[in-house]
Amino acid sequence: MAGVRQHILPRFLLKGFASRLDAQEVFTWVFRKGGNVFEANIKNVAVEKHFYTQPANTSVDDDITELERGFARLLDNLRNENDGFKITDPIVPEFVSHLTSRTKHLRDSFIETTGDITQILSDYLADERNARSWLFEYYKRHPEVVKKAIDDAMVKMQLPRYQRRALRERLQRLISVERLMDQINGDIQQYAVMFSMLAPTLIQKLPALVKDGHIQALAKSLIAEPRAEKYRQLKWYVCKSRTSLILGDVGCLFDIVGENRFRSLGGTNEDIRTAYVPIASDCLLLGTPADGIPDLSFSTINEYFASYSRDFFVSCESTEKTGALLRVLGTKSQVFSDSELELMIREVISES
Repeated sequence: MAGVRQHILPRFLLKGFASRLDAQEVFTWVFRKGGNVFEANIKNVAVEKHFYTQPANTSVDDDITELERGFARLLDNLRNENDGFKITDPIVPEFVSHLTSRTKHLRDSFIETTGDITQILSDYLADERNARSWLFEYYKRHPEVVKKAIDDAMVKMQLPRYQRRALRERLQRLISVERLMDQINGDIQQYAVMFSMLAPTLIQKLPALVKDGHIQALAKSLIAEPRAEKYRQLKWYVCKSRTSLILGDVGCLFDIVGENRFRSLGGTNEDIRTAYVPIASDCLLLGTPADGIPDLSFSTINEYFASYSRDFFVSCESTEKTGALLRVLGTKSQVFSDSELELMIREVISES
């Protein structure tokens, strides 16, 4: 049976960032957004109630726990390898694919991005001029919508087939886009009000909808095979660090060719320059299409993970240098920039 408290970052990964051990108990330092810093048992870190369980009791937590056993053994072995060790174990791409797709960071980022897009669209269409223009262009591009509405109305009418056909043809000639818009213009204020009320309703339902979709996707496959195949094309290495590495709630980061920012989810259509996966305070898994390991600045990598994480990161130590990373925590966690969102909205409006 799935437990109530479910880890959004696996304990076998968190233990690599242990601050101390007390018998069988493992502790780590937690740095949360807002400046809260404390040492905690990893069983109480990165935990959320029913994160992988739906109200209907559909859960993938048991399946995740079973999958984690193999990943835990893999990471234990890799932590003991020397710096520069080239990894040949085929499980590594599967681990990275699984980690990127299970996190709260991914779910919350999707909720935030979808909510932003919904709000921007709602605000745009709440303007009567924008609503009128969009509706006109929409019906011009999609005459099949009017045709379907007429067909549906005809089906409900108790008329002989030949009469329905004749009436349908007549209505299709009469109801042009221009005439339809003349009718809509009289009610355009109500349409604008309706659009303005759309965002709050949808945004309120987003967390539950996204959670359901996330769990269903994980239930279908705990390892996203298209991403795993992309990661198999990389050469993977163990990189040892003298600087204490942090683990952010983002889990992994990907440097994508042609972009000036990192991603928390390496896609299937982009070329990955470098993949970074911290597995211990002194150990980083690095994936690259190149032969050999590029020059690395582990302090800079820590800054990347802090800035792209949303809510927290963990560390084996609480020092002034580690605490300074709180200043950048979450500053780049937005999946899309404002300009990217604006471009997406323009494309949605022009193509819908």
